[in-house]
Amino acid sequence: QNSWKSFSDRPTFYPPPDPYRAVIGADVSMQCSAFAVPDIITFTWSKNGTTLTNSGRFTIQSSAETSVLNITGVEEGDYGAYNCTAANDKGTSSTTRTLQPLGP
Repeated sequence: QNSWKSFSDRPTFYPPPDPYRAVIGADVSMQCSAFAVPDIITFTWSKNGTTLTNSGRFTIQSSAETSVLNITGVEEGDYGAYNCTAANDKGTSSTTRTLQPLGP
């Protein structure tokens, strides 16, 4: 008899990368990847409590298990912590991606 049974759980993030680094004026893409069962994941990005959307210099591209936040022409105010939230019908998980200045 097969003892395998299905399971479901909220999203779990892949190991986080080192901080993303960029100089003023550069373009940067920060990635957030998660695994979940069921694998219908909705991603959202935020900074300082404000949800980010596709507008101006910020674009977000999401697929089944990955979301990428693209920033065009990094400005001083863009540095800091970005929150990536992944949700499915079993719950919500969050992780942080950090954008830092490039240099010594």
